[in-house]
Amino acid sequence: MSALRIQLFGRPQIRQENEVLEIANRKALALLAYLALSAQPPSREHLAALLWPEYSQTRALANLRRTLWLLNQTPLKPSIRASAETIGLEKPGDLALDVWNFQAYSEKKRPGRKGDQSGQRLEAAREAIHAYRGEFLRDFYLPDSEEFENWAGMLRERFRQDALEILEM
Repeated sequence: MSALRIQLFGRPQIRQENEVLEIANRKALALLAYLALSAQPPSREHLAALLWPEYSQTRALANLRRTLWLLNQTPLKPSIRASAETIGLEKPGDLALDVWNFQAYSEKKRPGRKGDQSGQRLEAAREAIHAYRGEFLRDFYLPDSEEFENWAGMLRERFRQDALEILEM
């Protein structure tokens, strides 16, 4: 299997080699983004309520199963770990995510003092800025999910501040 690249900075995009994989379902992209940035696999109930807050739990869970099925029809399937209670995204070597790279590089630059221009810190800063290609989930919204929008908005601002901090070093 060839490497998959998920871009969440700028417009969300998934690439395999030089081919863009189309995932037209906005909830599937939202689910993928949320799973990619969850420290622990979230519960199915939480995900259903997050993405389909206007539906009953039964209907929201059915929508989640259908959306998970859609993602499992893509090359992302080996990275998705679903149990009866939770859904998670593994970070195998053949899956690259710009946000993971940005977070890793921005963490490398944190321990030193501001103004510390060591080669390692400068390289980490370059790599982080290279990964940050624009606002997190730019032009991607789920107007029917206030909780998702709050989550995405908080991350947009945090990543923007991190990028500005890196540029100021």
